[in-house]
Amino acid sequence: MRLKIRFKPKEGQPESLPIDYRGIFISFVKSALLPHFPHIFENRIVKPYTFAVLFNRGVKFKGGEITGIERMDLLFSSGDPEILTAMFNFAIGLKRGIGWDRIRKEELKKFRVANISPVWREYRGENTFRILSPVVINDPDRNPRNPKEHYLLPGEEGFNRRLLETTREKMERFLRKVPKGGIEVEPVEEVREVMVRHYRGYVRGFVGTIRVKASPDVLKFIYDYGLGVRTGQGFGMLEVENTNFRATSG
Repeated sequence: MRLKIRFKPKEGQPESLPIDYRGIFISFVKSALLPHFPHIFENRIVKPYTFAVLFNRGVKFKGGEITGIERMDLLFSSGDPEILTAMFNFAIGLKRGIGWDRIRKEELKKFRVANISPVWREYRGENTFRILSPVVINDPDRNPRNPKEHYLLPGEEGFNRRLLETTREKMERFLRKVPKGGIEVEPVEEVREVMVRHYRGYVRGFVGTIRVKASPDVLKFIYDYGLGVRTGQGFGMLEVENTNFRATSG
């Protein structure tokens, strides 16, 4: 299951956020989950969720800022119902004016929670996805100071190997099961490279529409938890291609 949490400016006029906005929402998610799941935030372990932030059409990414924000949707996904329940309850409290003291990022306090919508659509085994937030695959043996070298795109040497290793590691941690078979990504439409400003550096990823060749349990897993690395930092969230999320995500 997924949640959609819609934010709107408190004052009714378009607002702005830093272009390196993911840290704001990483902090938001931590505020929601830390009281219930402190172990998730110990020792930089992989997070059992993913998210994407979608902005209204017409926002501008320029000069280190995103301007013209009239609404933004936080899409949050996890295969763990307890995590989803904690996030839902936290968002409901914010809508009622409760819990804003737990929000550490002042930039988010310019907004209010306008709506919380559980996304009840059951995943039905589809293998063609639209990328909602850039997918990131890294190679720890390559220079981490050079994003062009450290991060891999489909078709580049080592991409499928690292994708499989990453997926197996996460499935073993979250589900305590080893996936059967391999996993491959095949572009359906143009898949393009993006360089994303993140924590004062850059992360290289890709967006577009992809077909994922994998077993049904792996497909369900990446739908729930995201594809690739840094999924707990707002990367790698997928949506089935025929759904209607069409807003802007940087």
